[in-house]
Amino acid sequence: MKKLMLALAAALLTGCTSTVPPNPEKPTPGQPEPGQHEPGQPDPGQHRVGTADGALGERLSLSGQVQSWTPARAADLFLAGQKIGTVDAAGHWRVEGQATPPQLWPVSEIFPQWLGAVEKVDSTKCKADLSVSDPAAQVATYEGWQLSNDASMRALLSPIPSRPALVRSRSEGKTAWVTFLVYADRPVDLQGERTCVVTGWNGTPTPPRWEQKSELDLTLAKGWNVVTRQATYDVGASGHDVSTRTWDGEAQPELPWGYNGTPF
Repeated sequence: MKKLMLALAAALLTGCTSTVPPNPEKPTPGQPEPGQHEPGQPDPGQHRVGTADGALGERLSLSGQVQSWTPARAADLFLAGQKIGTVDAAGHWRVEGQATPPQLWPVSEIFPQWLGAVEKVDSTKCKADLSVSDPAAQVATYEGWQLSNDASMRALLSPIPSRPALVRSRSEGKTAWVTFLVYADRPVDLQGERTCVVTGWNGTPTPPRWEQKSELDLTLAKGWNVVTRQATYDVGASGHDVSTRTWDGEAQPELPWGYNGTPF
């Protein structure tokens, strides 16, 4: 069951605001003390609407280390179809340069993905309160640094990813996180939340209820941005509860870089 819940949470991640205790003077068990923030969540004291915490700019100059770099050989890294850097045999990577996506999409078409997919059945009811500062903005999303799509690098996961890549993700208990890249052609804010309730499942009474709450707290700068998404999946006697949160910037602590071609 634990593996099933993590798998469903991970699926939701491929679509925020901060958590504040009900009584700041007496936090409930398991909640952070006043002035602290929950691991994996954005720091509520740092983010402000209009401030792009994840902004990287048009030109990239970044480096990092891959955990469990199983190919153990040097390889080129690509972004938006353009060579942007390299990873060495020890798993240390570096990107340097400018890459512009060959195609952009209206933000109104992309941001529903960040809210998460909802099963389309007659009993689905959604309430949304969402705002986009500039509906004309165009964006593109990338999971990370892509690798050469040859046999030696091909991912061995199921389902097979479209292309081997260096990606960032983590799961713990009922919660999973991913950090990815978003390119925006201009500054744009996306704020709000959506709640959907499904009773029955494709005409069957099981599960009896599926409720999904999604929150967006995104301020994108022109150019490349880091965006993090969290999904928590819980199942109980009354049904399934899913919550997703998407914000600009890193998770805390930052998610590690991994190779999506590790065999299962």
